Amino acid sequence: MPEQKYLLIVDDEEEFLQLVLKKILLKKSYPVQPLIAVDGYEALDFLNTNNVAAIVLDLRMLNLGGLEVCRAIHSQPRFKNLPIIISSGFINEDDKRQLIKIGVQHFLQKPYPMEKLIDVLD
Repeated sequence: MPEQKYLLIVDDEEEFLQLVLKKILLKKSYPVQPLIAVDGYEALDFLNTNNVAAIVLDLRMLNLGGLEVCRAIHSQPRFKNLPIIISSGFINEDDKRQLIKIGVQHFLQKPYPMEKLIDVLD
């Protein structure tokens, strides 16, 4: 039996997390299980202890923000190709340029319809 894969959702907004979970769990054919982290440190811990297939990551969080999380992830060769979707209410052009250099390819400006996230994940 193959090892369970996870979609790591990293955000400190409870309302957003509940909305994403509801949408993903309603899509019964989705191949990965959601895993929630409320800050960057927790996300990195989960990443090192679970089989994460993709990450939905907020930029602005307490403790360790999304840009720092991306740098930490992509500094490790085993995570170089891990898909990261930035999901944020505020994405400035400087952050976007830095994230593109790191390898991030998907940006979603909050608020957005959850179908848009599902489309990016599929």
